[in-house]
Formats: sequence, structure tokens, C-alpha cells
Amino acid sequence: MRPPAFRKCHYLGLMAALLACGTALAQPALSTLDRIRRTQVLRIGYDGHEPPFDYIDANGKVTGYSIELCNRLADVLRAQLALPKLTVQYDQLSYGDRIDEVKNGAVDIECGTSTITAQRLATVAFAPSHFITQSRYASLAADSLRTIEDLHGKSVAAVRGTSNVSDIARLNRQNRLNLSIFIVSTNQAAFDLLTQGRVSAFPMDDVLLRMMIDASGQPERYAISRDTLAPPLRYGFMIRRGDPTFAHAVDAAMRRIYAGPDMQAIYDRWFDTPLPGLGVDLHLPMNPAMRFLFSEAKSGTQ
Repeated sequence: MRPPAFRKCHYLGLMAALLACGTALAQPALSTLDRIRRTQVLRIGYDGHEPPFDYIDANGKVTGYSIELCNRLADVLRAQLALPKLTVQYDQLSYGDRIDEVKNGAVDIECGTSTITAQRLATVAFAPSHFITQSRYASLAADSLRTIEDLHGKSVAAVRGTSNVSDIARLNRQNRLNLSIFIVSTNQAAFDLLTQGRVSAFPMDDVLLRMMIDASGQPERYAISRDTLAPPLRYGFMIRRGDPTFAHAVDAAMRRIYAGPDMQAIYDRWFDTPLPGLGVDLHLPMNPAMRFLFSEAKSGTQ
């Protein structure tokens, strides 16, 4: 048996270690702005398979509408923080892990096509929105599927980590569609299953469906549903919750960008002219809803 004096010293030492550990854990995490000042690097998370929002061109460059906006955010931070050597680091993420990578601070901001939902707002924060989308489904034109009811008894491929999974699962329950739902990891995997006739439908944001269909080389083979699967949703860049100084900086910077004289040209470059490196033209001019979105951001009401 240990002598009493040893047991007492051991106990006091253990308590001191636990208190020290607790104190360390209680320390606030280093703010994103402090880390950026220290490293002079802004870490941008992206998927890379979501044209026109974020993709890798033929020269291996990360590009797209979302990427351009986040690069302009870097320009604003570079000036505001007086960091002329601030660089951008691109970190490729997947749909399935992007939220966790934002939460744990692996990236500073996720620049892609994440829809702003109540569920996500419980774990991450968002920059002012940069796009409005609706959830629909793509199918083969020959199958004549256009409505939600047309999906009864069919099979669908949905992408893990997207809001489209919950959309189609909810409709399956509510409408008793008796769907067979296959969960895949990427948009391309889901689109391939549709192209091969292995599933009847692919639920996804309509702008991304339109892009994939136009880029297929055989757009006449496909159709996008008339019915929507959920109310309109807004895209926003995800940032870590509980980091008010960075959130404020991002919020102010994005509002400044949206209010700037280049915003129309930025939008047109990605939605109403041939895409750099891809040649696909979505012919999607800025509509009244998008104009209102940017006016909300400018006024601070978004």
C-alpha cells in the first residue's frame, strides 16, 4: 500500500493537472481573423465539381462564381487588415464533410453551393446570400416524368450531405411515393446513374442540374421537373459559428462587394456568357429575385 503522504501528493498533483487542463480547454479558440493575421493565409473550402459556382478549369485553376466572390473577399480583407502579402489557400472538400470542416476550423470559409437551412444554422454561420435556387429533379426525357406524383414507385439517386436528400425523403413520406433512394457521394455519380438508366431521377438544385445537362453534349436526352421539391432556398458561404469578429468582417465585405459597380458583370460572367474553360452558356440573366437578393444585402436586411 502507498504511504499516506504519497497518496496525498499524488491526489494534489492529479487535481492540479485536471485544473490546468480545464483552464486550457476553457480558453477561447483563436479567432479566424487572428489566425489570418498570423499566417497571412485565407483558407477557402470548395467542392470543385459545381460549375458555374466552383470548378477546376483545364489549367488546374480553381474558378467559378463562388470562387470569384471569395477571392474578392480576400481582396477586401487584405486591405482592411493591412496584409499586402495575404494569400488564398484552396482546400477541396466533399459534400459529406464540408460542414464538419467549417465547424472544426479546417477552412475559414466554404465557397460553393451550400443552401441556408435551419438545421445548418444550428451548427454553422453563413455570409449574406449569393444565389437563389430551387430543388427539382432531372430525368430522361423519354420517361416523361415532370411532377412529384410521376415519381411514384421509381428510383432516385441523391447526393449525401445535400438538402436534396431531406427534400426527397420528406416527399417520399408525405406523398407515399414508395421510392427507392440511392445515396451517392457526388453529383457526377448521381448523374451517371441517371444517364445509364439505373435510376429514374436525380434530385438536385435546378441550376446545377441545368449545368450538367447542358454540359452533357446531349441535352435533349434529359428533362427537369416542372414541380419543385421544396420552397426556394438561398446559397450562402459557410463560416464557423461563435466567431463574431470574422462573421462581421465577412458580412461587411460581402455587402460591399454586392453593392459594388462590378456585381452585374461578375454575375453575367458566370451565368450569361460561355463559361471559361467549359464553353457552356447557361443563358441565365439576373432575374428580379436575384436583384432583390443583392438589394437586401446592400441595405442590411438580408
